[in-house]
Amino acid sequence: MTDQKIAHFTVTEMLGAGAMGEVYLAHDSKLGRAVAIKVLPQNLCQDEHLRKRFLQEAQSASALNHPNVCTIYEVGETETQQPYLCMEYIDGETLEAKLQAPNPLPIEETVDIICQVLAGLTVAHEQNIVHRDLKPGNISINQRGIAKILDFGLAKRLAVQQNVNDATMEHNLTMTGSLLGTPNYMSPEQALGSEVDHLSDLFSVGVILYQMLNGKLPFEGQAIGEVINKIINQDPPPRSEWNPHVSDSLAHVVLRALAKDKAERFQSPQEMLTAIKEGCSGAPSTADYSQGSPAESDVYISYSALDDQSLSSDDEGWISRFHRNLKVRLQQLAGREVNVYRPLRKEHDENLEPALLSELPKAKSLLTVVSPPFANSTPCAQEVQTFIEGGANADSRLIKVVKTPVDEKRLQGIGTDVLTQVNDHNFFEQDDSGRVLEYEESFGEDLKRRYYEKIYDVAYELNQTLTSDPDATVVETASHPVAYVAVTTSDVRNEYEVICRELTEQGYRVVPDKPLTLEHGALVAEVTGYLKDAELIVQLAGSSYGIVPENAQHSVMELQAAEIREWLASHPAQQFVWCEAGEIADARQNTFLEQLRTQDAAHANCELVEGHLSLLKEAVSQHLTSLRNATPEDSDKPTKDENIRMVYLICDSVDEDATESLENFLFQQGLEVSLPDFDCPQDEVSQLHLQTLCECDAVIIFYGGVRKSWVDIKLRDTLKAAGYGRTTPIPQVAVYIAPPFDKRKERFKSHHAAIVQEPADGFSETKELLSFVENIQ
Repeated sequence: MTDQKIAHFTVTEMLGAGAMGEVYLAHDSKLGRAVAIKVLPQNLCQDEHLRKRFLQEAQSASALNHPNVCTIYEVGETETQQPYLCMEYIDGETLEAKLQAPNPLPIEETVDIICQVLAGLTVAHEQNIVHRDLKPGNISINQRGIAKILDFGLAKRLAVQQNVNDATMEHNLTMTGSLLGTPNYMSPEQALGSEVDHLSDLFSVGVILYQMLNGKLPFEGQAIGEVINKIINQDPPPRSEWNPHVSDSLAHVVLRALAKDKAERFQSPQEMLTAIKEGCSGAPSTADYSQGSPAESDVYISYSALDDQSLSSDDEGWISRFHRNLKVRLQQLAGREVNVYRPLRKEHDENLEPALLSELPKAKSLLTVVSPPFANSTPCAQEVQTFIEGGANADSRLIKVVKTPVDEKRLQGIGTDVLTQVNDHNFFEQDDSGRVLEYEESFGEDLKRRYYEKIYDVAYELNQTLTSDPDATVVETASHPVAYVAVTTSDVRNEYEVICRELTEQGYRVVPDKPLTLEHGALVAEVTGYLKDAELIVQLAGSSYGIVPENAQHSVMELQAAEIREWLASHPAQQFVWCEAGEIADARQNTFLEQLRTQDAAHANCELVEGHLSLLKEAVSQHLTSLRNATPEDSDKPTKDENIRMVYLICDSVDEDATESLENFLFQQGLEVSLPDFDCPQDEVSQLHLQTLCECDAVIIFYGGVRKSWVDIKLRDTLKAAGYGRTTPIPQVAVYIAPPFDKRKERFKSHHAAIVQEPADGFSETKELLSFVENIQ
């Protein structure tokens, strides 16, 4: 049949032949790829039963979509009415050929192949498809070490009833030449002609695993009857006859798979995978690879095999651990099972399989684990390029995790430069000496904690993509407001991460999203570039002065502050500066902090916060609430009586009852009094608070059962009222000091507000109170 055409396939050579088909290598002229064509021999075409069985292979295998199952592309008939299957061409050799070597395969390679076979079987069994003819001749290994299950000619769906004798007869028909009828890989129930289910396949896997480990079959004989008798009645050879390098734990896996009683075997391929992983130090992390196909995945992980090398022989690799932790966190956020797909990858892979590339654009998200090995990986570049080209207008996203720093120039050729535009999730940091510290579970408690914080950040962003607008694009940045959070020193790294995380959850794109270059000119250029779209700026200053970049005289923090100061002179962005409480030993840092407190804090849109981080979080939260609730002036809005002044009496819920006397007094003086509403949701409370600040003629802050920090925040609100929409400053502000009294209240002073002290014996019309009311009127 060489050089003949079958549909749009040109046959080039015969690859092999068996009782149920001849297999040829062919060229697909439509897609320009090599394929394998399996054709039913002419002499069998008249047998309708055999034609049906031949097509059953296509139906069974086409229902499966997995890297470890040979893909069926097409089914049809030749011009001479011979049925044919067009399938994936596997450039490699069968496991049967590999086992012809005089010595057993290396244990690590054996376990790797078996894990892949079990991964493929998992998908088949989930579809209720049982192979029933697993043997080394039906497992092929390509040039990249990827195992593929072949020949589903005897496969059946468990729901379909079939005559047992027919099944046994069909099995014998698949044997060829001198091996006709050899049942070495049959399960006991198959050999007895009993009903066969998925547990029969696991027995066959056990036989194959024994043969790979020991270089011989567990049940051998000179005749079929002798072999069948051993399968049904005898145990495998004793451990003393096994390869001495096989561990007890791996031997236990084999023996359990070969149990005569089905109930004593592994009950699923996944259970056997888990047992291999947990019991065998040489087992790869194949058990963590997702089942199914990239097309069905919520997240597809693109990575380099070098990044999954473990630091010790009994430890899992970085990628495997990341995959496991990410999946758990993402499922907790999504509230459902999530398919995080990670392809099997070998260290020397050159190209991806066409079947995988064709499905990749259908994945909802592509997560790239960037590192120097990733930048050098051809498969990783192929994955990014294919995903971008095929998913630019789909419900999909590109997420970038940076495991180890990489020069951006090395990524510019990957994915038409789109990868360089995506925000980074950095799993590392630089200490004050410039040394890179990677986040890792085993590198100490601090880096372990940050590792899990970053896992959450990545899972949060991925969860957003799983529920996002289906019309969005792969790289979605324009719709997110930008917040510039200045890169800070290691002593306040925790606070920095908290603010970045909260802003991200509020829908902001936080920049810088890549490490700043530690050279003066380059750093200034990068900061300027990040600032151009910023709507919000946050600076956190600790006690450490930090790194001084090359060719610079000031720290990274101080250089950023100078650029921010210059940029804000002509841009209306809101600025928050937070300074950590405590004494500063470094004179340079003291000078820098004083500059922040005087020059920066004097800016109209700057709010200086000192003390606990919660004060900064509340200040930022109130600002974001005011932005969400801001509406254009309504021309139909009723105007208030200009002769009646309104006082906003700000109190906490703990003091609501204590304000009654003061409220009644103000009302009796002809003033309208407004108090916070504590019965509505928090977002409405914040909205009413800001609205009342914009409309009132005076503010009284009730300092009773609250902390001084609460009073400080409310005072800052009155100073920032212009930022909430007020056109003029609030003319009259007072702090009303009420019981319980303490030294802090006795010493309370303010340049921004009048102080009104309630007498110790209870409310009365004091001179200070009457004077304040008179000023209002």
